[in-house]
Amino acid sequence: MSAVKTSYTTRQNTINTNLSQLCIALVHADSNIRDILLFGSAVYAPDLALDIDLLVTTTQKKGYDTYLGAVADGNLNVDIAVREPGERISDSLALAVCATHRVLYGNGETLQEAMNFMSVPTYDDARDYLTLANRGVDVAHHEPQPSLRDKAYRQAFDLLFHAARHAAMTFLCTENPRWGELRRALPTSFSQRFRKIIDTLHINYAYLGNYPKDRAADEFQHWRTEVNQFVQDLEKTSRKPSE
Repeated sequence: MSAVKTSYTTRQNTINTNLSQLCIALVHADSNIRDILLFGSAVYAPDLALDIDLLVTTTQKKGYDTYLGAVADGNLNVDIAVREPGERISDSLALAVCATHRVLYGNGETLQEAMNFMSVPTYDDARDYLTLANRGVDVAHHEPQPSLRDKAYRQAFDLLFHAARHAAMTFLCTENPRWGELRRALPTSFSQRFRKIIDTLHINYAYLGNYPKDRAADEFQHWRTEVNQFVQDLEKTSRKPSE
């Protein structure tokens, strides 16, 4: 086994151990917990994730400090959303959970509830993300502090990705936001374009921050045009009369 593979395996084992300890601590603090779901970057890029996002479902919710205190002694940055069965969660949280998730504790009933709270988006929803991306890059362009400017640009690039994802969901008439499954379900020409959008905007630019810093505004406009065309082409194709 190579040194790189050994190092990767060691990190994975450490992460899994930490997650197990988090679950034990949470269930100890609240014995009514039914499900604990991990979602976000800790699922699709665990070795790069900067924090841990958890969605906890309990039959009798306690004060939020109870859950924060349960994970305070660990060596991970943890964000927790706590709910009771049937309690509605926001569309954005439902989207994040359904897109990338891992059941750490329980039988995963929370996932089905999250899916029930989602609805098939529209092309107008996709265009709303394009508008938000435009606003975000304007903020980035006028932000004098480098760290805040970087975060604003990364968020703007990610909003372009979300526009493309919502358009793909609309085209496929699905509530499923998982981009890997969306890409595989799209026709080949659209699938290839969507794959490039995922890899470049969501992974490389937004998550890793590897966008060209010296021409970020121009790069954004290039990809804004690409994503807008992707949305338009999906909409035109879906409106063609069936043969």
